Amino acid sequence: HINISEENLLMLSNLVRRTGLAQLSPQEVDIAMMKYTRRERRKHGEDLFVISRDQFGKFIREIIPREASKQFDRTESENFSNYFTNFFTCFDYNWSDLKKDEVNAKELMVGFSFLCAGNKSAKLAAAFDILDVANNGYLTQKGLMQYLRSYLTMLAGISLLSSTKKITTQIRKRLLSPRRHDAFLAVQNGAHWTLGHFLRAFEVEMQQEGMKRNNAVTFEDFAKWYTEGGYVVAPWLELLDLNK
Repeated sequence: HINISEENLLMLSNLVRRTGLAQLSPQEVDIAMMKYTRRERRKHGEDLFVISRDQFGKFIREIIPREASKQFDRTESENFSNYFTNFFTCFDYNWSDLKKDEVNAKELMVGFSFLCAGNKSAKLAAAFDILDVANNGYLTQKGLMQYLRSYLTMLAGISLLSSTKKITTQIRKRLLSPRRHDAFLAVQNGAHWTLGHFLRAFEVEMQQEGMKRNNAVTFEDFAKWYTEGGYVVAPWLELLDLNK
């Protein structure tokens, strides 16, 4: 279970405001991040965009304007640096077939949309497009699983935000320990559970309309499900609206 406290939300709000991320759209941040990735060709499935921890650091330095970082006091500088490091570490999954200190850049970018400008609907749509690497206009069930898991992974990272440097540093160490597997299990289970709810409702809808499209989900399909009751299953997506 992932618990988001008032302190977490306060730190998140402070982070996006002070760094200027709250002024950037997910699309702008995605373009910036892609410059620091490498493309891996896969025999089966879509190509993968990979970003290493070092390249991620360079990307962060690019998207946070020098004028903004000059205004940080020492505690903010250290805290913000730790926050970004912890976000990256959350995406460095145990089950990934990538090397240690490398993550799927598109999944990281979906999570990163929490930090960007825009309301919930705009962010959900932008993140859906970001994962649709082949521009098919839809995601498969596997893609939808990635979509949900990326949000929950970032939420796990947000739940670790603390105002004190000591706790943030302890968290960073804990994230690198074997015990972090429990947190990832909660993320994976939460994404599976949400996906199951969506697919059951989607199947019923397709049957009623006499359509067969069980492995091609459009953003409109997902948005309709969310509006018509999915928000009860995945209330955590409401946190995409940072102004609420």
